[in-house]
Amino acid sequence: MADTEKLSWDEMKRRFPDEFVAIVDPEHDAEDQLTGGTVVGHGKNKHELLGLLRGLGAKHAACRWTGIIHGRVRLVRLPDEK
Repeated sequence: MADTEKLSWDEMKRRFPDEFVAIVDPEHDAEDQLTGGTVVGHGKNKHELLGLLRGLGAKHAACRWTGIIHGRVRLVRLPDEK
């Protein structure tokens, strides 16, 4: 995906079903649920998208799966820089 576009989480799930979505400046609600952000890439390979996000050097970024999650999920949060 060459262009970036700010989308809601619901729109990301509609446009990119069963794919990983690379998001910069993710937005969250009061319950810390993803509500939207700027999509910079999408596809089936999570590692490629994580590499893309690292290459962009974005301070706030996320890589999320838009489909149904089966099995265990590992969530990693990096500490804020001070």
